[in-house]
Amino acid sequence: MMCRTYGLCWLAFFSVGCASSLEAEQLVVDLQEPPATQVPMHRGEDGEWTRLTPPRDLLPDDVLAGRVDAAHVAFVGRVVSKEHRDVHLPGHGRVPHTFVTFEVEDPVKGGVVGETATLRFVGGPTEDGSVSLTVSGVPEFRVGERDLLFVREDNGRTLCPLVQCEAGRLEVVGDTIRSPTGHVLVTEAGKTRFVAASEPARSSVGAPMRRADVVRRWHRPGPSAASLSVSPGTLTR
Repeated sequence: MMCRTYGLCWLAFFSVGCASSLEAEQLVVDLQEPPATQVPMHRGEDGEWTRLTPPRDLLPDDVLAGRVDAAHVAFVGRVVSKEHRDVHLPGHGRVPHTFVTFEVEDPVKGGVVGETATLRFVGGPTEDGSVSLTVSGVPEFRVGERDLLFVREDNGRTLCPLVQCEAGRLEVVGDTIRSPTGHVLVTEAGKTRFVAASEPARSSVGAPMRRADVVRRWHRPGPSAASLSVSPGTLTR
């Protein structure tokens, strides 16, 4: 395979190497800005982004509420399916994308219990399986998992449809809410913040905030999640 270089957008670039005949070539997109996460980032001299220890007041109420405000729809949903398709991006040719379908279980802003919404994310294997694209800061999903999602209105017209991308997805593990780094959402003195997974056992760090607490505290009306859904078939041909 001839080695080629592509520019995906003004802040993300990736290169295609010579693929092995035994396995797909792994592509990694280097975001020139730090991935949007719940924890501070630092870029070293080698260009790599590393996560710093989060401060105790990292996630005050207005930050989580701000994500709800910025979202067109927000909900707790279960991943019911994933589909990989090559999407034509003007000026860049066909780029692999992953279409993830969620079933709404707990509406937070808009949404209806039981409806489904398909969201489009850049990355994943190509349709022929010869190349796989990994994008730093864009979340990956597993069928069966549950997530608290803050979805923007531009699903299908952007590389990642979530508010602040990775920061717009919080994992639901059991009945707790966790950041991409595994920190648990707790509430203390009227504020919410993330702490290490081992800390909620200590009374001094506050009580874990349950998914029902999030729904009850920030629930508000909004459009249906299905109204944002995109179909792979209408975007890839």
